[in-house]
Amino acid sequence: MHKLFPAGLALALAAPCCARADTPADIATLRHEIEAIRSTYEARLQALEGRLRAAEASGAAQKVVAAPPGATAVVTPPPASVPTAVAVATVAATPGASTGGANAFNPAMSLILSGLYARTSLDPARYAIS
Repeated sequence: MHKLFPAGLALALAAPCCARADTPADIATLRHEIEAIRSTYEARLQALEGRLRAAEASGAAQKVVAAPPGATAVVTPPPASVPTAVAVATVAATPGASTGGANAFNPAMSLILSGLYARTSLDPARYAIS
């Protein structure tokens, strides 16, 4: 037991000396791969920003006309000069139809059950406060 600790300590201190450093070619390869990943990420980011600008432009060009309940919502198409990147769908509301929502399966009611169980060591029939 006592000989094992110094041997393990010597091995732990000698292990970093035996580690082989990466060659400059390996480091250059890793840098090249990181640069390739960075360039593809930048290209994807630019594409997403372009799509966002197009969607904002088409959203600003559209006008949504408020429809009374039970009627069909009317969406005016954008002018021909604005490129549309997002398809626009009209929504038909059916009178009396429930839209469901987040609480469709979670109704707004609750039930709280409260109970008490007690076991006393004295007979309640003969027990009295003095």
